Amino acid sequence: MPLTLHTQKYTDDSRIVANVATLKLLLARHNRVICLAKHGKPTSLARSSDSLRPVSRYLQTLLPGEHVEFIETPLDQIVRADLRSRSTLILLENTRYHQEEYDGDIGFAKHIAHLGDWYVNDCFATSHRKEASIIGVPQFLPSSMGLHFKEEIEQADQFLDSTEGPSIGIIGGAKVSKKLLVLPFLLHTCDSVIVGGAVANTLLAARGCEVGSSLVDKVSYPLARKILSLQKKSRGVLLCPLDVMVTTPSGAYCSKSVDDVGRFDRIVDLGPITTSQIEQLVAGAQSVIWAGPLGYVEEQEGQAGTISTAQSLSKKMVLIGGGDTGAFLRDKGLIMPSWHTSTGGGALLEYIEHRTLPGIRALEDSYKKNRHHYR
Repeated sequence: MPLTLHTQKYTDDSRIVANVATLKLLLARHNRVICLAKHGKPTSLARSSDSLRPVSRYLQTLLPGEHVEFIETPLDQIVRADLRSRSTLILLENTRYHQEEYDGDIGFAKHIAHLGDWYVNDCFATSHRKEASIIGVPQFLPSSMGLHFKEEIEQADQFLDSTEGPSIGIIGGAKVSKKLLVLPFLLHTCDSVIVGGAVANTLLAARGCEVGSSLVDKVSYPLARKILSLQKKSRGVLLCPLDVMVTTPSGAYCSKSVDDVGRFDRIVDLGPITTSQIEQLVAGAQSVIWAGPLGYVEEQEGQAGTISTAQSLSKKMVLIGGGDTGAFLRDKGLIMPSWHTSTGGGALLEYIEHRTLPGIRALEDSYKKNRHHYR
């Protein structure tokens, strides 16, 4: 949930809005709903900027007929008796204030589970993580999948099961190691895979190209070289940039062939030749999965490639993964009604590759253990 710290306002509320349908359904069935949520990567309670108090206020505007109560008491100090006289919709403080959450600590998960009678996971975006609230709590309670989580799976399955026409994968952004790991699967599954952003920079550098001061992941060079060798045996064609837009030490902004990038240049976007090639490629595609911007979209100079690609996909079946991609395209008014914008980035890519997630397996195990509770 991207948050502007000085205003405490969310710049992208999609992950909050996505859970409202499940909350309404649970409340309509006269349940007391205790919400677990997470934000950022805090290391201690002292980081107040990661508090979920602003979320409670925003959630109240989305559910005006309910009283949303925020409890700032640390999770490991709350007991069930504290919640008896509370509102029917309670938001607890950030689970990531506790190291036990990151560690998947079973004792911490058991303590949380004691606060309720049933567990509902509607957080697809973090269900690839083995955190206590994702994989631990379902071990102690009968559990279900939320409406939004179910929709995410259905949309991903629709892409995976589609047999109509060529399919394309588009991978960009800055989380290089995770994106590279899914490339072999996409090259095996899709007809073409387009790369941009730091993912492309890393592949170019691993290939021996000069990338100057551009963002790369040097630790991932061995994996990048392996992918470059694998592409020759894959079904899909890997499209690395032929040219790029760079900023130079003198402040100039220009396009260059990937073979002409200088040691002090910084790659910020795809070049016009590559962008034109992408437009021609996607013209014949039927389904597209897209995770990560194709340039450094935080700067004006790095936005053109991503915008142009989005405009070329306006009439296609597109599955958008990742908060950064969705937030940028939404801000530019480029999201089409027929597209599905997933709340998950890493979670979507992991599901695409494995057709399951740690959070899904935890729900399945809970069902087997508590089958007598289901009707």
